[in-house]
Amino acid sequence: MADIDAKERSFVNPIHGVWAIAGVAAVAAARWYLPRLPEEILVCPSRSLLGIRCVGCGSGSALVALSRFQIIEAVKANPLFVIGGFAFVIWSLVATIGYSIGKPLKKWAITDKRKKAQRWGLIAVLAINWIYEITAF
Repeated sequence: MADIDAKERSFVNPIHGVWAIAGVAAVAAARWYLPRLPEEILVCPSRSLLGIRCVGCGSGSALVALSRFQIIEAVKANPLFVIGGFAFVIWSLVATIGYSIGKPLKKWAITDKRKKAQRWGLIAVLAINWIYEITAF
């Protein structure tokens, strides 16, 4: 396997830091904006039309709770949304800082085995979150 220089192996763009900051700013702005919205806007269309909770049900409520710094309530509303949001912000900031100091994150070799594991892992996480959404309420 030929050695690839660090620029080719890097998959982080400085714009990721901008996205992370924008995400945090959006949650901060939501603190003042969301409470003014009618409650019907936060209702899941799947739940209101079909009576079935979807994987994303509770994301709006979780965002409102996060904007009020009520982490426990946000996790109760939709754990996947909260964990995914925190993971995105942390990863983006770490990646941007690494890029800034000249130590960018490296690409993983995407093998068929790894693709299959990622696919099944994603399906499992979504299924667990959906089961939680259905049974918790």
